[in-house]
Amino acid sequence: EEESWKLFSLEVFCGEKCPLELEPIGRSIAKSCKGLPLAIKTIAGFVLKRERSEDAWKEIMNLLPYWCVTEDKESSEAMKGILKFSYDDLPNKLKPCFLYLGIFPADDEIRVRDLIHLWMAEGFIRST
Repeated sequence: EEESWKLFSLEVFCGEKCPLELEPIGRSIAKSCKGLPLAIKTIAGFVLKRERSEDAWKEIMNLLPYWCVTEDKESSEAMKGILKFSYDDLPNKLKPCFLYLGIFPADDEIRVRDLIHLWMAEGFIRST
């Protein structure tokens, strides 16, 4: 639990101290990620885009049961939910780029230059 909070706090506050009024909510958010670094980093990225207020963070905390790990879900299913949560938050123009990554085998090394060329060939991005 403490390690989850440390990672979440580092991602959200970049080493700065968390405001006291947000810490209990932040700890609850981090705890709901069940120690999974991908989940913590994904949710922290989502939190970063939102207002730093108790109401905004409580709203996120209330949404987490739909996307995060719960006792009755398998880890792989939970991760799918977390990735969907992240995907849904992407701007529409980036969603095809994210989905395109699905053509590569798991654990495959993807060269950025090659990926950019593939995306350009598909018309997802333009050459500058």
